[in-house]
Amino acid sequence: MMLSLLAGLIYLPAARAQTSEEAGRLYVSGQLDQLIAQGEASLRKNDQQPILHMFVGRAYADQNRYPEAIPHLEKSRQVPAGSDGVKVWSLGYLGTSYYFTDQPAKAQAALEECVALNNTQNATKYAQRRLQGYQLLPFYAGWRVVETAHLRLHFQSPEQVPDLARYAAEREQAYQAISQKFPASLSKKIDFYVWNNKADAKPVLQRELGFAVPEAMLVNARQNQTRGHELAHVLVQHSLQPTQRTKLINEGIAVYLDQTGANRLQRARQLAQGRADVWRLWEHPEAADEGQLYAVGGALLEYLAAHATPEQLRALLKDQRAEANRAALEPLVAAFEQELAKPE
Repeated sequence: MMLSLLAGLIYLPAARAQTSEEAGRLYVSGQLDQLIAQGEASLRKNDQQPILHMFVGRAYADQNRYPEAIPHLEKSRQVPAGSDGVKVWSLGYLGTSYYFTDQPAKAQAALEECVALNNTQNATKYAQRRLQGYQLLPFYAGWRVVETAHLRLHFQSPEQVPDLARYAAEREQAYQAISQKFPASLSKKIDFYVWNNKADAKPVLQRELGFAVPEAMLVNARQNQTRGHELAHVLVQHSLQPTQRTKLINEGIAVYLDQTGANRLQRARQLAQGRADVWRLWEHPEAADEGQLYAVGGALLEYLAAHATPEQLRALLKDQRAEANRAALEPLVAAFEQELAKPE
């Protein structure tokens, strides 16, 4: 699409084509800072350059600078739909930008318009994936929505939840408790979908409940799921930006922060039957019983939170690979295994 768009620029007046062609080259090569600087300077001289507005808007969006992207994309969306794809790509990126600035209705409208125009195959697919991924589909239109300070809860069957206000308040409290340990500045409320019918979820979501999509600040949970588990995934992601994840540590921190008040060490002892090779669980989670993995991971993270230094814990959560942490944590892991082996 990008090559055809650039090719189409030869039909523009010469003065404008040169600026737009340069913007296109910079965009394709990933030189976004230079594109933004030059594009903004050019637009201050001549604001009537929709292709340049589109490139600058997309560059801002690709850098997660969504409030700065929106004014440019709103201008470039005004052109008629044509073979250059300016309008539809502007709409697609507007949808993303509105979503991440907590304007879901505008996000949905822009993405649906992009799909309806069906102007270029790639732009249409881009918008369809985001409508699905951001859960902005008509399927959810009838769900009951309850908002708190940091959450937007969507209830599939609100009549099956005894007290919606209390349910929402408990999850808001979980958010606040976790954010004290892992503060994060989110650009939007977390959209928290509460499913009552598990059979409905898999065909729509293409995976089993429950799970978080931290990058999109989304949670899909069973009604009776623990309050904090999936919220922990979102907050740890945005607080620390992990570069490498492993199942034992990633799920372990969520179990530790699930806000249940459970005796995690006792649970791990029961499921591990007094013995567990933590390093093997860490390096080969596919060979482990999932219940044991979650329980041992939760107890391990609780132990490390109490006995490791804050710097060690942060380093662990940022790079969760066993080989990256063995030297620093081996004595603590050995001590944890001894605790795990003690009788009830």
